[in-house]
Amino acid sequence: MNLVLLRHGYPMTMILRVDRKKYYAVLRQADHGNLGPFANFVASAVERTLDTYLRAVSPKADPLLPLSQASEGTPYSPEYLGLLARSRRVSAMKIGRRILQSGCRILGFCQPLRP
Repeated sequence: MNLVLLRHGYPMTMILRVDRKKYYAVLRQADHGNLGPFANFVASAVERTLDTYLRAVSPKADPLLPLSQASEGTPYSPEYLGLLARSRRVSAMKIGRRILQSGCRILGFCQPLRP
């Protein structure tokens, strides 16, 4: 997979251990002709890997926060942000069992709630 990605101008990607079962499941679906879930899985993995690479070289990267902290000052609950992250409407990174996100990347809103 990484060789194909490199040949098409994409970076090598990492499949996390926690995503291994899902990777095998979508790979089986692709073997049976259903390429959509596999393409979505690889795209998400590439995006997460690029975020990781960019965080490593960016001196001013926003810190990654747990959703409970990222939701502070917004009208959104941590549960709702988790739903948005799982549906890929908000950019987030899952590390282990925790979903982390930059506080200023929540739907592009950086404005605190008005009292």
